[in-house]
Amino acid sequence: MIYVRGNRQDYDNWASMGNPEWSYDQVLPYFKKSEDMRIDKYKNSPYHGVGGYLSVEEYRYYTPLLGYLLQAVQEVGHKLLDFNGETQSGFNFAYGTLRGGVRCSTAKAFLRPVRDRLNLDISLHSLAERIVIDPQTKVVQGVVFSKKGRTYNIGVKKEVILSAGALNSPQILMLSGVGPADHLREVGISPLISDLHVGQNLQDHIALGGIVYTVDKPVGNTLPRISEVSVLTDMLLNNKGPMMAMGVAQALGFASSSLRNSSDYPDIGYYLSAVTDNVDGGVFLKNIVGYTDEFYNKVYEPILYRDSYLSFGTLLRPKSRGYVKLRDKSPLSPPLIYPNFLSHRDDIKILVEAGRLSQHLSNTPTMRSIGAKLNPNKFPGCEHFKMMSDEYLECALRKYTMTLWHPSGTCKMGPDSDPYAVLDSRLRVRGVQGLRVADASIMPNIVSGNLNIPCIMIGEKVSDFIKLDWAKYLNSNINSF
Repeated sequence: MIYVRGNRQDYDNWASMGNPEWSYDQVLPYFKKSEDMRIDKYKNSPYHGVGGYLSVEEYRYYTPLLGYLLQAVQEVGHKLLDFNGETQSGFNFAYGTLRGGVRCSTAKAFLRPVRDRLNLDISLHSLAERIVIDPQTKVVQGVVFSKKGRTYNIGVKKEVILSAGALNSPQILMLSGVGPADHLREVGISPLISDLHVGQNLQDHIALGGIVYTVDKPVGNTLPRISEVSVLTDMLLNNKGPMMAMGVAQALGFASSSLRNSSDYPDIGYYLSAVTDNVDGGVFLKNIVGYTDEFYNKVYEPILYRDSYLSFGTLLRPKSRGYVKLRDKSPLSPPLIYPNFLSHRDDIKILVEAGRLSQHLSNTPTMRSIGAKLNPNKFPGCEHFKMMSDEYLECALRKYTMTLWHPSGTCKMGPDSDPYAVLDSRLRVRGVQGLRVADASIMPNIVSGNLNIPCIMIGEKVSDFIKLDWAKYLNSNINSF
């Protein structure tokens, strides 16, 4: 729901890796095409679009504590700016894909306006199982899917676009016989297109969580406060108030670690949050995160319901790489996921640096004025390290590294010279005729921000590829007569 595109250098890097149509200048028009920017101060920006299907708004409520935090980030030397504009390095309130203050999903934005078209059929509650590929010609013939206990095989006239995400797109390709030959044989699948590196190059954004700072003023989001009847009424009747806030990240920032040399290619993302592990008394967040009773009681019980904040220091461009494999040849079995988080030493160094922002903020005049203090209760297993030392932060990483659910890269695009490229730069699966992939799995390297908006851009761009490629095909056939 947060509207973040990534850094221009992300896309220029894609282009330099042999994908010339994916430079920043080439993708910016597609970001703007889908966008209906409704924030007055950004409407006339050359970096934003108006009139697209996807509405973009500010949230209807920002917790007062976030105003203090944004003042504090300026006091430690950061700027306030539009991180989707000319430069990315800096902080500001988050804005998102919203319509009337409520989530504007891709289904609401793109499907609802066209759902009655005669040439569009949408099958709900359906599971795509595999793609049927002719073993001799390697041409896509159809798609097998199941629905309500029945299996269907639908034919294909032109092509199939696979868009199941960075975990399930490689799964479906491998179930269809496209992928590493040895692994496919291992699970009983005959390889049709072998030795493509399907499922490799898995990347994700991870963050150090759980390091909480308390404040003495009632400026945060605690469960007792937002559970008041007046708050609920304000949301239901007026479409405003604390329940209209973005839960975890109401402000964002991007900054560079000491490992970066570029002036505007930050490698750390920050999510500033007044929703911390202690504010709900363990009712929701404890189970979502998966804390043991021992961990939660030791670290957060002493500060239950206190007004608090934290900054999730996020690794924007991890060097660690994971992979996805098939569990077996059943489409009902979830794939095996090996993320390999923190397997590269640089990732640890950057996240340790990222863990210091909250500490710096707590020492600013603004945050001292509201009594900002570090929660003194150490993570179990890290008690023997000095609080907030490099050793403590690395230990904390081992205890509480969280994914931001941004998997990518498992069907990467690339030139013919790249032996690891599953797709060409127009997102066609190598060795197969009539099959493309369009989701976060196509990314050679993960972008420096949330993946929702880049994935929408990918969809916009591949739609033009498809139209142009088929126009060329039809024209060549006409000219051959």
